[in-house]
Amino acid sequence: MVASATITREVLSAGLLLRAGIEPLDKKLAERGKPFASWSLVDLARECCRLDGFAPPRGTDEILRRALTTVSLPGLFSTLANHSLMKGFQESPSTSLVWCDETEEPDFKTARQTRLGGANDLEPVNDAGEVEHAKPTEWSETYQLATYGRMLSLTRVDLINDSLRALTKTPRSMGFAARRLIDNLVYTHLLQNGNLNDSVALFHSSHSNLLTSAALASDKLGEAKAAMRKQTDLDGKTTLNIEPQFLIVPPELEQTALELIKSSSIVIAKSGTTDAETIRGSANVHQGSLVVIVEPRLSNSNYTSCSATSWYLACAPAQGDTVVVAYLKGQRQPTLVQVPLAANQMGVGFRIHFDVAVKALDFRGLVKNTA
Repeated sequence: MVASATITREVLSAGLLLRAGIEPLDKKLAERGKPFASWSLVDLARECCRLDGFAPPRGTDEILRRALTTVSLPGLFSTLANHSLMKGFQESPSTSLVWCDETEEPDFKTARQTRLGGANDLEPVNDAGEVEHAKPTEWSETYQLATYGRMLSLTRVDLINDSLRALTKTPRSMGFAARRLIDNLVYTHLLQNGNLNDSVALFHSSHSNLLTSAALASDKLGEAKAAMRKQTDLDGKTTLNIEPQFLIVPPELEQTALELIKSSSIVIAKSGTTDAETIRGSANVHQGSLVVIVEPRLSNSNYTSCSATSWYLACAPAQGDTVVVAYLKGQRQPTLVQVPLAANQMGVGFRIHFDVAVKALDFRGLVKNTA
């Protein structure tokens, strides 16, 4: 039997985390919480009444009703639900965050990302030692954070049945959903191909970043790389020489992409049916030059303008602007908040929300290729 003096809210929380299969970060606290990992939710509710200065009533319903009005029991539930939410969010893979930039905004007002260009070259200084002032050109894009959310609840039935599902599996699945949301927004934005501030679509011949009849192959990949390298700054003269770093393809092109990037040589078949295959050159010039990103949304029929044959190149965020994912300042992950349920509902409720926005900032670091 554990002495009441040694029981604290933190110790009970550690025990509940251990019961859910989550190891507390504080190892000493985890050790102290082990005796409570076998406690039922009703046992925890009874002890939370004591911790908050109430004599535990008799009867399961009465104990739960009283404990849910305390600070301790809802706090235990919030801690477990939040750990589960973060576990799902951190474990869920994301393809867009590999190549997109990330930033934070202080509020929900329209945000503006501005880039100065066209004044990068140094000019000769005359004999009088006069140095001309730079006259940069400005390019800017705007966006606004939006809030996405869901409600979940731990019901009286969950509590009596001693079920942790509403505090573990459900929040964890919402963590997965929050991470998926980022990819959903990014690839929806990419496929919609909306206009930038110059009133021209992100991928457009005017932007020199849309190549047609360009099925993924060695020569077409070379052309796409060249198109990105030849992009000019805002002055239309300064060559940027942007180096592509990512090859983004739908699953249908995964094998082709990996063959192009990982093979040491490229085998070219001659046109004649009886001609032998030959190897062009001594090496595959694309080997190791790009990171292959396979994204199923690109060919998913639920997404407008999806394609199983189109593919993309993107530069690294450090080399140029492409697409930015913005969050509310200090909140790059979803937030869980305990909320009261309606009077006709028995249990405890939680609200999960996530503030995020996605916007293409520039076309120069992106190339789209359509077959």
